[in-house]
Amino acid sequence: SCAGKSTIIEGLLDYGYNSVRVYTTRALRNGEYAKIHVSYELFEQYLTQHKFAFVNQFFNTKYGTSNEDISKALSSNDVYLLDYALSRETDFARLDCLKVILLPENLDTLILQIRSANRHERLDEILHDYKTNYSQAALSNYLNREFKLVINHHSNPEYAVMQINNYIKMEVNHGGF
Repeated sequence: SCAGKSTIIEGLLDYGYNSVRVYTTRALRNGEYAKIHVSYELFEQYLTQHKFAFVNQFFNTKYGTSNEDISKALSSNDVYLLDYALSRETDFARLDCLKVILLPENLDTLILQIRSANRHERLDEILHDYKTNYSQAALSNYLNREFKLVINHHSNPEYAVMQINNYIKMEVNHGGF
């Protein structure tokens, strides 16, 4: 959380990629278009209608990944982007896809991004998640499984967008996806 994922996805959409829709009970942030805000009641209705391929809950907010978009992505030659929790990466273990871990450039930058996003109430939870799930040992484990690691420089997110775009082009050119 607060690594700049939504900003990076928005930048990648400018290259003509598609985004898997994620429904959330959290109000959308300024400039956030890759997610769809729904009420808790509608989210629960969609859940009973099996509209979600995956469901997550973080910081008292629910997220549901569109079944329809996952199906489209799997049957398409187009590139689809999905913001998904690293802790749930086993959901995608069997899929042939590019997996990117986006990190802030350092802990101070993460704290700055948390504060600038007005998420002060989540500071302790986010920092605990960062120290637990993004430790050197945890990251080494992911890198050994062919995840790509990209650092998002708070003052220059375009660099991370270009880096991920290059990874996508390499995958497409080498017959990936």
